[in-house]
Amino acid sequence: MPVKKVKSLDYLDYLGSKRCVVSGKREPSLHHESVTRKYTGSMKGYFDFGAIPLDHEIHLYGRHAWGKNHFWEHYNLDPVKIVIELIEGYIEEGREDAELAMNALEMIKEDNGYS
Repeated sequence: MPVKKVKSLDYLDYLGSKRCVVSGKREPSLHHESVTRKYTGSMKGYFDFGAIPLDHEIHLYGRHAWGKNHFWEHYNLDPVKIVIELIEGYIEEGREDAELAMNALEMIKEDNGYS
């Protein structure tokens, strides 16, 4: 069975209104992180609910240059916890595709032992 895209322009707009999780700067770039086994590597771009707001410079010259583990360890942050908190905030706002977000959240928690 092929993997389906899980896209949400509303969720990406929501994240665009947030601050960078590292620097706190506004107007972040959105980095699609691998936070679930189904969407890893090149497939992570198919899963908008794995996106994290990062300052443009930090995104390009930190996260992409250093790699996943080194980057998140350097800043002492857990990308899975960040994604979970962002999705929970989105759901609490009652956004247009909250049900899709709930399904994504459930999958992320299950894949990472947060169930």
